[in-house]
Amino acid sequence: MDVHNSNDTLLMSYSKNLPKSVEVIYKYHVQDKTSWEMKPGFTNFDPVKKGQLLANDISGPVYCPLDGLILMPLYQKKGRDGFFIVKPL
Repeated sequence: MDVHNSNDTLLMSYSKNLPKSVEVIYKYHVQDKTSWEMKPGFTNFDPVKKGQLLANDISGPVYCPLDGLILMPLYQKKGRDGFFIVKPL
């Protein structure tokens, strides 16, 4: 049985240029939630370059450790996963 969901077309249009699957190659763990500040403007799957300033934490500036795509940049004060760097498979 083929059931069409009205949201399928919308989801397919939003994801058409995204990788079908990715591998997590780096995770940044937030040291102190009160001092964490992600730089503005990052969204899921934005390309990032090694050495690019991504955030500030209790220890100071947080630079991207390697080239890849950023996933789940942390803009709220909940959680300790600051961001992930992924690469398409």
